[in-house]
Amino acid sequence: MNLVELSNDISSLLKARKWLVLFAVALISPLMLALLAFVFEWDASYSVVAETQYLEVGDIEAVQPAWIVEAAEIEGADGVVAPFSGRVRFPPHSRLLVERIGEEPPAVTVLPPAGAEAETFVLLEPTEGAQTAKLRLPAFLSFNACTSASPQSVLPIAGSLVLGKEVGDQAEGRAPILRTGSVKVLGRELLSPNRFEAGAWALDAGDRLSFDYLPDRGQLGAGFLKLGCDPNIAVTYHAPARMAVVSRFGAAGYAIKPLLWSRLMSDSFYQRSFILYSTIAPLLVMGILAVFRVKRQSAAAKKPLARIDKSINRNRPRR
Repeated sequence: MNLVELSNDISSLLKARKWLVLFAVALISPLMLALLAFVFEWDASYSVVAETQYLEVGDIEAVQPAWIVEAAEIEGADGVVAPFSGRVRFPPHSRLLVERIGEEPPAVTVLPPAGAEAETFVLLEPTEGAQTAKLRLPAFLSFNACTSASPQSVLPIAGSLVLGKEVGDQAEGRAPILRTGSVKVLGRELLSPNRFEAGAWALDAGDRLSFDYLPDRGQLGAGFLKLGCDPNIAVTYHAPARMAVVSRFGAAGYAIKPLLWSRLMSDSFYQRSFILYSTIAPLLVMGILAVFRVKRQSAAAKKPLARIDKSINRNRPRR
């Protein structure tokens, strides 16, 4: 079959409605597959690795383990400052503000849950075997994260997370901001629990990162903080969410979402579907054209016979 014959077949096919439907289905099948990416909701999770001088952990979950601190100073709502070493257990739904600037010790402010009417307490479990004590919120905690005995502290977090402070909020030249970081979006495959990378974004100094969480999941996010002799707070965090939101001073912020193209190119379901389509579709189209050509040729061959029959009937003598 040459190009002229193929062009004539396609032109004739487009004029025949019945065959046009089959031809159209064969051609738009990839679009129908792509529509599945819109119909089924993304099951996306976000992975963050960053260094910052300020962060907020909100709506702390009950599963968060206690923090182990050494040579700390704790101040409660009554204003009394006392030394402390041991485990610190935060109440569910409380909020942590963690700040560290330069060589200063990390400063942690513990706030009660939003709208809490009853008094809320932090539980203190001393290392030396003393009885567990309660500290009424709000409370303030400061500890040395860089000692010869303990060069770094790894502290777990479970809840919502905000990294960095708005640059316009700084006072007296202090700059507890996000220093650097990156965000990766991981998507779940349509027909399997496997994950694939659906995009990666870099964070600039001064950015503020937050998340639009999925409230029906029952879990916000989890990760850990690493505090040591480095003046920054190293953060690793993972969370399922609708999107991540980056606010940037002096410029328009933006949302970080899974990329549709990444899903189509990385999900094994779409990969196999497109490979199968690229194999079958040409055969299907050529088959439709071949059947249509045979039917067209058969119809063309019947036209002379129909003319002969009409001529015979016209010339037949009447009785």
